[in-house]
Amino acid sequence: MKYRPSKGFLWGMVALVPLSAALWLGLLPELEQIEARAVPGDLVFPNTRDAVDHGGSKTQVGIRWSLGWLENSYENLMQWEHNPWERKPGEFGNHFFNLLTSEDPKDRAKAKELQRLAEAWYKRLLERYPELAVEMRHVPDDRNGFLKWLEFCERLDGQQDEQTKGSASISFPADLEEYLSKGTWNADAARGWLAENSQMLDEIRAIGLMKECSVNGIESDRWSFTSARLAKGAVDALLIEARLAAESGDVAGAMESVHAAKGLANHLTDVETPSLLAGTVNMLLESTVNKRVLGEILPALPTGRADLAAWEQLLDPGSVGPGEFARLMKGEWSIGRTYLLPMLLNTEDPNLPRDGGDLVDVYSMWFLRNVRSYESAVLSDLPQLSWTGPGSLDHLSRANQDAAAALFVGADSWRTGWERYQSVRAMEAAAFAILQGKPVPKDPVYGESYRWDPQTRVLSPPDTEAFRGMKIDPVTLPKF
Repeated sequence: MKYRPSKGFLWGMVALVPLSAALWLGLLPELEQIEARAVPGDLVFPNTRDAVDHGGSKTQVGIRWSLGWLENSYENLMQWEHNPWERKPGEFGNHFFNLLTSEDPKDRAKAKELQRLAEAWYKRLLERYPELAVEMRHVPDDRNGFLKWLEFCERLDGQQDEQTKGSASISFPADLEEYLSKGTWNADAARGWLAENSQMLDEIRAIGLMKECSVNGIESDRWSFTSARLAKGAVDALLIEARLAAESGDVAGAMESVHAAKGLANHLTDVETPSLLAGTVNMLLESTVNKRVLGEILPALPTGRADLAAWEQLLDPGSVGPGEFARLMKGEWSIGRTYLLPMLLNTEDPNLPRDGGDLVDVYSMWFLRNVRSYESAVLSDLPQLSWTGPGSLDHLSRANQDAAAALFVGADSWRTGWERYQSVRAMEAAAFAILQGKPVPKDPVYGESYRWDPQTRVLSPPDTEAFRGMKIDPVTLPKF
């Protein structure tokens, strides 16, 4: 008996054949792009910069669903424990970091070459995103405070064994550790420790007092990560020195130590391309300096010896404009070349996605949109300022969607933390205004009045929902 297809089958085929043809013709160029092997040291940008500015290529939208389904199915097959190709599950980027931390000289040489390629590609990215470029300074090595601090950190870290490498810190005796954690001051312990470590303190102080700093000419993998532990220890040491000087009546010595502590904090962010991490450490250190000066060092000065205007000029409290946050974001983008670009240029990575250019565009456009927003803003704009997310990631491969999600983890916390700190700085400026008999100022971000109780000498933030959410501590002002 001869088989005859049903009418339903025939109509189904009539509909399916054009659909299949359209799907194949639409996918073919994309499949060829996926299949094409990456060229060492190269990235492909399928869209022009103008297309990226206006939301990306529109030609890909209609077939994203099919590409996503195809890629997910392929990845699931390749990472199936019984797959005949024996490809092991893994994450994009792990291969580069394994090379970087390997004890095999050949692996480390490969990582070094990837970093070299990344530096070359960074220059090409600046041509694609000139708005994110910064002007580099030329500072001689012997005048470069950031370089001298970096060398100090590297020398201390080099004294660690393999188990503790990367965790160097300045060690304080138990009495001073108790002071730093609980505020129990022990002048004799402080005096003895400073005497034993005078050479180290002289070096730290000299570095903090240097006026110039730059990352120009320094390999990016040396400075892209900031050691908060060492910086905090150095600032604590200088502030201990400042308090002892204040107690002994050495006002100039106290101010010099505080100046060095503040200078050390500023070295981290006064370079051309500071990272958001460096900005966070800077906020921590500056807050420590200002609290100790107001709460401990000024009260320790001899009666009538506190030149409040001079101390205010030294600390320079008060908010900075949103343009400073834009500058930090430019620096953070530039640091991407130390990890993102080497990962994308590593053709030996078995999980290397083929749409590295698209990921770089998503990453760069997120920074650019927010830099533009903050560069043109003033402090009073912050509560309503638009904070743009990375946008749709649907056009990225699964590996790059995962990578993008990791890249933007905590991004909103960077912003809210920086904005909160502007109100902290403004309260510190208000404290100096009150100490000098001036009217209690308003917060420059929200326009609300600070609360000042002359009986308890406590300055508190405004009692509003926004400030309650920020949880800013009150400040107790000394009485002179």
